[in-house]
Amino acid sequence: MGPEEPPPPDYTAIYQTLPRDEDGHVQWVRALADKLITPKPGLAPDAKDEEPTDMDVELVPKGQPEMKVVFSHKVHTAWVGCNSCHTALFEMEAGKTVITMDKINDGAQCGVCHGKVALPEPSGCPACHLAMGK
Repeated sequence: MGPEEPPPPDYTAIYQTLPRDEDGHVQWVRALADKLITPKPGLAPDAKDEEPTDMDVELVPKGQPEMKVVFSHKVHTAWVGCNSCHTALFEMEAGKTVITMDKINDGAQCGVCHGKVALPEPSGCPACHLAMGK
């Protein structure tokens, strides 16, 4: 008989210890930076760690410059590899994929994660749309 398996982590207790903002929402980026969490590089057993991509992309909806989003690849690729989003969710060429809030709210594009595991509350909007304020 082999060695005994350790008990699984108490994820509920761990979740309660994560840093939060003034509204009580988990600050996932801070938790990652403080090494309180260590995401896996992917679901496949042979998934390899990748260095985060330090690149920002400005996304400005037509006729709505106040709704501009600055997408940080560095923040996102600290969590998931490039192939998690490219090309299944977004084309590689900037501007080629038309991103809309309707699609996001329907669980597509950014909504694959956001609204589920990342910024689940509507109050998360200013995190992307900075002009909305916090």
